[in-house]
Amino acid sequence: KSPKQLQKYEIITEIIHQLCRKYDMAERDKIVELAEKEYGMHEREVEYLLEELKRRGQIYEVEGGRYHLV
Repeated sequence: KSPKQLQKYEIITEIIHQLCRKYDMAERDKIVELAEKEYGMHEREVEYLLEELKRRGQIYEVEGGRYHLV
């Protein structure tokens, strides 16, 4: 992965971490909203990163659209 791509994974995991601290879980819509607003990422890109992080075992989906870090 390129440094820029690795940075995007870190951004998403940091957003999830912040949301989990605040709300006990990170909702997909809120993750997308923050990634778009604060980092200029697109929803499709965020969805891809979430799926990749889930596949790698770095996050898990608690229930439809709600995530936690492993």
